[in-house]
Amino acid sequence: MKTNTRIDSNNQLLLVKQNDLLIQWQAAHIELNKVKERELMLRNQILEQVDCNEEGTTKVAFGGEVLKVSSPIRRKVVGEVPDSLKHVVQYKPSLKLDVYRGLSDWNRKRMDKLMDIKAGQKGLRV
Repeated sequence: MKTNTRIDSNNQLLLVKQNDLLIQWQAAHIELNKVKERELMLRNQILEQVDCNEEGTTKVAFGGEVLKVSSPIRRKVVGEVPDSLKHVVQYKPSLKLDVYRGLSDWNRKRMDKLMDIKAGQKGLRV
């Protein structure tokens, strides 16, 4: 929303509403971080008390419920892969955004047909 440089009662009201909204968002953001920290602490306390696989999914009984514990291990290839092991590695195409942005309109339209394009969630910082 744009505000005029001239201040009148309507513009003052608009600025107050925007400021209130911003204050409410900041409070919710702080509260969300606290809730995330608490959830992680409780999750870790539960996981300390159950036996589960080092990797994969395990079903365990806990507190009268059956929990499904997923234990992912992330692996990333960081070195040169010898030819004898290249069948183990999958290479996925990735977009070079700076080059894409420099394409002509015609080439960008051609490239757009080859991609699934979705808007991401916008962030907000103060």
